[in-house]
Amino acid sequence: GAGGGALAGVGGSDGAAAGRLSASGSMSDSDEYSYEYSESGGEGGGGSGEESGSGEDDVQVQIENTFCDAEEEESKNPAKAVEMYDTVVRLERERDGDYDYSFKSLKQTVALTFQLGDYEGMTRRYEDMLGLVDKVTSNECTDGINFVLDTVATCSDVSMLGRMYEITLTALQSARSERLLFSINVRKAKLHLKAGEYSQLATLIRGLHRSCQLPDGTDDPSKSTNLMEMYALEIQLCEAQGNRARMKEIYPKVRLLISAIADPRIMGIVHESFGKMHMAEQRYTDAHNEFFDAFKNYQEAGRQASARTALRYLLLANMLAKMEVNPMDSREAKVYKDDKEIMAMEQLRMAYTRNDIARFEVILRDKSNHILDDPFIHTHLADLLATVRSVAVTKIVAPYTSVRLAFLARELSVTVPEVEQLCVKLILDGQLPGATIDQLDGCLQLGGARGGSSTYEALAKW
Repeated sequence: GAGGGALAGVGGSDGAAAGRLSASGSMSDSDEYSYEYSESGGEGGGGSGEESGSGEDDVQVQIENTFCDAEEEESKNPAKAVEMYDTVVRLERERDGDYDYSFKSLKQTVALTFQLGDYEGMTRRYEDMLGLVDKVTSNECTDGINFVLDTVATCSDVSMLGRMYEITLTALQSARSERLLFSINVRKAKLHLKAGEYSQLATLIRGLHRSCQLPDGTDDPSKSTNLMEMYALEIQLCEAQGNRARMKEIYPKVRLLISAIADPRIMGIVHESFGKMHMAEQRYTDAHNEFFDAFKNYQEAGRQASARTALRYLLLANMLAKMEVNPMDSREAKVYKDDKEIMAMEQLRMAYTRNDIARFEVILRDKSNHILDDPFIHTHLADLLATVRSVAVTKIVAPYTSVRLAFLARELSVTVPEVEQLCVKLILDGQLPGATIDQLDGCLQLGGARGGSSTYEALAKW
C-alpha cells in the first residue's frame, strides 16, 4: 500500500543516493553508503571513456573530476569542499544539461555547511537542491531529502529544524511520492512533540490520519504502516496530556494493526505507551507483558537507551504484579546484567522477593542508583511501597494469631496509623482471611480469634 514506504523515508535509503559526510561523524544508520565512481568519472559510469576532444566533453570531465576532488576534501577541509561542490553546480548550470552532479553536490554542501554552522548557507543550498527534484529520479529525490533531514536532526535548534521541514513541505506540494510527504510530516510531528507544542501536533496528527482514510472516513487497511506511525504519535500525545480515555479508544485499533507491522521502532513506542496506560489502571500483569514487548522491540531496533528504560519499567511492573518469574533470566535481558541502573532495579527486586524491607528502602533511596530520578517510576512509588509492605505484613503475621500494630509499624519503619491502614486494605482485599483489627488493644487478630463491634466500626471508616 501507499503507507508501506512512508517509514522507509524515515529509516533510510537503499544506498543508491544516500551520499556520505565523512567529516561529521553524525550520520544516521541509513547514511552508511557512499558513491562509487569509475576512473572516468560519474556515478555508474559518467562517460564512454573515449576522448572526443569536444568542449562539452571537456566540461563533463571537469565536472566529474571536481566532484571527486571535493569528496576527498570533505574530511580534510570542509570549507574547500563546499567551494568545489559549488563549482560543480555552476558548471552544470552554465551547460544547461543534466543536473545529476548538481543535485549530489548540493546535498553534500547542505550537510557540510550544517557541520560548519553556516545555517544561512545551508538553507539556501537546500532550497536550490529542492529546486532540482524534478530533474532527478524519485529514488534520488527521496534519498537526498532523507539524507539532509537525518543530518540536521542532530541539531538542538528547534526553530531551524522547523524551517527545514517547512522548506521541504513547501517544495514538495506537488510531490510524486505520497510516502515521502507522509514521512516528512511525521518528522515535523516528532519535532512538535519534543518541543511540547501539543496543539500543533494534534493538528498535524489529524492531517496524517486523513491521509490514511478511505472516502467514507474509515481507516484504509492498505496503509497499515502509516496508520501505526500516526497512532504511535497520537498515543505519545495522549500520554503527555494524560488523556487515558483517548488511549483506551485507540488501543483496540492498534491491536488490530500490530500483526501487520514489522518496524520495531514504532512497536517499541506503542508497547511502552500501552504499558504505562495499564500501569495507571493498576493492571500490572498486562503492563508487564507490554513492557517486555517494548524492550524486545527497542533492542531489535538498536535503541539501547530506550531498551534500558523499558527493562527498568518491566522490573517495576514485575514487582507490582507480584510475579515470581525474574525478567532478568531471559536471554534478551542478560545483555544488561552489568548495567548499573539495571543492577539497581534487579537488587530492588531481590530485596522485595526476600522480604527485606530495610534493604529495599536503602536501595530505593540511594541517589547513585537514579531509581527515583525517573518521573514514571516515582509516580508509582506509593504503589510499589504499598505492595512491598503488604507482602511483608502477610509473611510477618503468618505464624501468629495476634500481632500488635506497633510491632508491625517498627518492622516496616512506618507509623501505626499507616500500618493500620495497610492492614485494613489487606483484610478488605481478602489477603488476610478472617483477620480483624482490635483498635482498643491496637492488635491485628488473625483467623477471627477475636473481634467485636469496634472491629467492624473501624473497617466501616475505610
